[in-house]
Amino acid sequence: YSYDVETVCKGVRKLLDAGENVELHIMGGGPDLDRLKQYACDGIKFYGYIPYAEMMSVAKGCDISVNAIHSYAMQSITNKLSDYMALQKPILNSQVNDEVAEVLTLLPHADYR
Repeated sequence: YSYDVETVCKGVRKLLDAGENVELHIMGGGPDLDRLKQYACDGIKFYGYIPYAEMMSVAKGCDISVNAIHSYAMQSITNKLSDYMALQKPILNSQVNDEVAEVLTLLPHADYR
């Protein structure tokens, strides 16, 4: 319930409808998975739970990563965020707490927003 994947799906669908060549790769599951699958299309792919090495391989092939956390979530530095940092990919981030902002702005490739 902490992740706002639906907003990301809606945004990607708008980009696809506008003719943009984008893809969203969603790995894992969660309580909203069945509802989120309504957004599945050629540009939005759901993998479900896959082995960690496979998840990192898919993520490594992507241009950016997305850390879509609801504003009310209590997370700080999540494992997902740590994985993204290890991949050295730009991170589109919705988390605004001070700890996350501090870590992301220290990254050499960071474009913290």
